[in-house]
Formats: sequence, C-alpha cells, structure tokens
Amino acid sequence: DYLQEIVDFLPQKIAFDVSGSEVLAWMEINDNDFETEKKLLLAEAKVNSIYHSKGFDLNSLIVEVSDQLTIPEQYSQLKM
Repeated sequence: DYLQEIVDFLPQKIAFDVSGSEVLAWMEINDNDFETEKKLLLAEAKVNSIYHSKGFDLNSLIVEVSDQLTIPEQYSQLKM
C-alpha cells in the first residue's frame, strides 16, 4: 500500500527492513526537496492510519543526497 501511495514521487533511493510488526523505510531525496518530503510523510501517515489498529506500523527515515549516508546494512534496497 505504501509503494502505491508514493509511486508518483519515488525518492532517489528507498530501502526497507522489517522488525517484528514494524516496517522501517529508509529514503534518500534530493536536497531541499520539501515537497517530496511532505508527500512521503503524508503517505506514511495514511498507511499507518489503516494498519496501526491491526498492529503494524511504518516508520520512515528521510535523508538528503548531501548527507552522504549509506543504506544501513540490515535494510534491503528496492531497485527502481
């Protein structure tokens, strides 16, 4: 459901990890792309509004290209 929500504004990189009932999303966006950041956070909120009551949560970490951070090794990168 989350990927369906963000398909029109996919970040530069996206990776996921599952920890129990929590889905962790790591995303890299262009510097100062506040519009995409806002859309990603709204998509997260929408998905959580559906699945939180079922015991599942999505938590995202959004970084910018200039942060020069690598995807944590426990995450699996989604190839786009």
